[in-house]
Amino acid sequence: MSTIHLDDALLESELFRAFPKEAHGELQVCLAEVTGASGEVLFEQGSTSDCLYLIRRGRADVMVSSQGMEQLVASHGPGASVGEVALVTGARRSARVVMHGDFSLLRLSQPDFVDLGSRYPDALTRYTSMLLPRIRRAQAVGAVVSLFGQLAPAALDDLLDALESCSLFSGEVLFRQIGRAHV
Repeated sequence: MSTIHLDDALLESELFRAFPKEAHGELQVCLAEVTGASGEVLFEQGSTSDCLYLIRRGRADVMVSSQGMEQLVASHGPGASVGEVALVTGARRSARVVMHGDFSLLRLSQPDFVDLGSRYPDALTRYTSMLLPRIRRAQAVGAVVSLFGQLAPAALDDLLDALESCSLFSGEVLFRQIGRAHV
C-alpha cells in the first residue's frame, strides 16, 4: 500500500487533529484514494457504514430525507469528512451524500479506524467529542424537517442554532400544561 501525500487542509481536519503527530504516519498508510465525477452518490441515507471519507477535492452535499422531503443539511469541501457519524456510532448512515465537481476522497475503513482507535484511545475520545455537535445536529434535522417541511439552508441553520439541547433523566418533566389562560 503506497502512502498518500496529505495537504494542509487534510492535516488540519478533525481526524488528524484528534490523533497525535506520531500517529499521522500510521493513519496516512490506512487511507485509500477514491475518485469520481460530479453527481455521484457517495452513500445513501439508511445504508450501513463501513468507512469514513476525507475530502481532498470537490464538494459533498449532505441531504437528509424525512417524511418524503429531502433537506440539504450541509455542504463540505476539502479537509472535511463525511460518513464519520455512522462509523463512530455504529448506526446506519443518517444522510445521503452527493458529490459535486470531479472529486478525490481519502477512505478510512472501519477495521482500520477501530484498530487505530484501540491503539490511540485518547485520540478516539477527542475525535468523538469533536463530532458531538454534528451528531446532535443530525438528530435535530429530521425532527425540524418533519415539523416545518423543507427549509432554505440559511433558515434551517438559524432554526437549528436557536434550538437548545437538554438531557432529562427518567421521570423528569420537560413541560406541563397548567390550565387554560383567561383573557
